[in-house]
Amino acid sequence: MLDLLSDMKNGFINLKRKTLWIIIVVIVISISAFYFFGRSENGEEAFLVKKGTIVQEVSVTGKTKAADNIELSFKESGKVSQVLAKVGDNVSPGQILITLDDKELRAQLNQKEAALEVTKAKLEELKLEKTNAYRSAVSTIEEVYIRADEAVKQKTDDVFTNDNTSPQLTFTTLNTQARIDAVAGRLEMAELLPVWRINVYSLSPTSPEAQILTLIGDSLNNVSKIQSFLQNVFDAINYAADLSGTTKNSYQTSVSTARTNLNSVNEKLDSQLRLINLQDAKINSQQAQIRQIEADINLVKTQLTNVVLRSPINGLVTTVDIKIGETVSVNQKVATVISKTGFEIESNITEVDIAKVKIGDTALVTLDAFGNEVVFEAVVSFIEPAETIIEGVATYKTTLNFVSENERIKSGMTANIDILTQKKDGVLLAPQRLIITKNGNRVAKIIGQDGSVSEVMVETGLRGSDGNIEILSGVNEGDRLLTP
Repeated sequence: MLDLLSDMKNGFINLKRKTLWIIIVVIVISISAFYFFGRSENGEEAFLVKKGTIVQEVSVTGKTKAADNIELSFKESGKVSQVLAKVGDNVSPGQILITLDDKELRAQLNQKEAALEVTKAKLEELKLEKTNAYRSAVSTIEEVYIRADEAVKQKTDDVFTNDNTSPQLTFTTLNTQARIDAVAGRLEMAELLPVWRINVYSLSPTSPEAQILTLIGDSLNNVSKIQSFLQNVFDAINYAADLSGTTKNSYQTSVSTARTNLNSVNEKLDSQLRLINLQDAKINSQQAQIRQIEADINLVKTQLTNVVLRSPINGLVTTVDIKIGETVSVNQKVATVISKTGFEIESNITEVDIAKVKIGDTALVTLDAFGNEVVFEAVVSFIEPAETIIEGVATYKTTLNFVSENERIKSGMTANIDILTQKKDGVLLAPQRLIITKNGNRVAKIIGQDGSVSEVMVETGLRGSDGNIEILSGVNEGDRLLTP
């Protein structure tokens, strides 16, 4: 019984304390209301216009998501040989997750690399053959010069006097033109042979290929000129008027021998030029083969790279959709990796509110998982230009990024977002309900000093999220507005 009384007493005391607190709260609210609203002399409630801060916000909900959400697939088809990752694994960039069977590709690579070595060895053989052809050509050029010099200076020596200065035939001819052509040809030979000799004996087997090729061409051209000269000499001998038959035959035999000897070495040099050109063609073909095999090798190496699936980021494995032994096709999703940090929020904002929101706007965010006491800062980073229709309403997908990373944030959490779209300090404020529309104008009822009430037109500005509205003109600070 005593315990019951004691409990009743304590209950009564507590009740009295609660009643006292309620009275205090009512008094505070009344004082505040009187300060803001006051009363007119007629006893009507009035709002005192004052300056303050007005904030416009757009409140929406959304979901957190990883900034990087990457679906992984192979660029090659094949059979799965290894699955090295499972859901929940933390992975680093470049870490191997899944591999396909690469035995066939590696066999192809070994085969092509072996073929490359054989082809390169053959190329070296062709290059050596080409080098030898050039060396042989140097020797043949000298041989051609010797035969040419012999043909001009020895085989026609008996035909001319004053060979190198003012050559003349040692006999008269019945054909003036034949004589002129033979003499002119000998003069040309006197100029041609010394220059040719210098070029020939400045050449060596190690001379540049271009220099050797040039002299081959010059030598073949010089032989052609000497052959023409020998033909002219032969014709002049044929027209000789004062040579015996025996002498004429001897001269013509000597010239014919010179022509035969010269033709022989000339054909040899021309053959070597064709051999050099053929070697060049073979080398070019071999080099093309090498480039093709190297391209094939690079392709196989790329394919080998493509049968190894690696994590592109530092993240978390969220799905693995394949098992060892299964066959995968190109671009088939086999795993998903998301970033462990850098989460963002995705929200669909209606067309009514999206006009107020812009990239760079700040926001305060709470997550249902942590309650209203934990507030995160975020920034609007992206607004999709195209609408998304949700239940018949046009919305615009908007992305916000957390200002600071927090390891407690997970993908898929519900977010409550207040986006600060505009803020003004030091502006005149009034409750939106005190501003009415009349005949298309915005009107407020103002209480005069004598207690009379009159209507004035006002210009309004920003609408605040707290129910206030900015007054641009029509009333002044300290004016009292009549409340409904």
